[in-house]
Amino acid sequence: MASDRNPDSNAEARLARLSRLDPATAAPAVELIDAALGFVGEDRTYGQLWLPWARYAYRAARQLHHAGYDRVVAATRTYAEMLRGEGHRQQAIGIWQELRGLRGQPADPADIEDRIALAADLHAVGRCGQAIREIGDALTHARNDHSLQFDLMIRCTVVYLAMLTACRRDSDAALVRAGLPAAYQPGKPLYRLLVTDYLPGIEEHHDLCAVRLDALIDHAPAAPPGQRRAVLARLTVEMNPRRDGGQCEGELS
Repeated sequence: MASDRNPDSNAEARLARLSRLDPATAAPAVELIDAALGFVGEDRTYGQLWLPWARYAYRAARQLHHAGYDRVVAATRTYAEMLRGEGHRQQAIGIWQELRGLRGQPADPADIEDRIALAADLHAVGRCGQAIREIGDALTHARNDHSLQFDLMIRCTVVYLAMLTACRRDSDAALVRAGLPAAYQPGKPLYRLLVTDYLPGIEEHHDLCAVRLDALIDHAPAAPPGQRRAVLARLTVEMNPRRDGGQCEGELS
């Protein structure tokens, strides 16, 4: 069996340096941020250190005025990826949103990548309506601005379809599915591979949808007749908040 250990001497040097430091207390330094970013995700032998050093790079890059835009973006994205990889998807949502704010370029292919990941994490924690709006808007931008980037379009479409299917939005799912090539249709290996990458455990997602719908149903009778509509609206907003703080459009997923 091949070893996961990276034989690269630069990787060994990074590890030797990082192993002497505590990422929770290490002082912010550009060189150390770069070492951390080069180390995270590189060698599975030390995977337990990835998240602490990703967190260090994220925090340190923001503390240093001279860290530079590209380094801050790289550190933010790495931290979000590590959080979702370790199952901290609720926390990852806030970091993805920060990253989108940093980019400020909706036509950038990297922005579409970030939105796919953000939508996947929103969906995983049960914020279905917000997730579906996010991925739907990302797909619209991908079609308008990146129609020649086949891989990006496919990933966005597959994740969108998987979300709609899991939330039992069958008519919307049928429309999205019609735009997928045969090799990426549900049930095919490539479809399963992409869904597993972004949405592991999605087969149980309908339980999350049901829990939120039950909460709406259970709370409505307890409210006075004249206030039931307001109660339902408030609960729906809490379940699927919009980034701008506005009210969702009555989604019960």
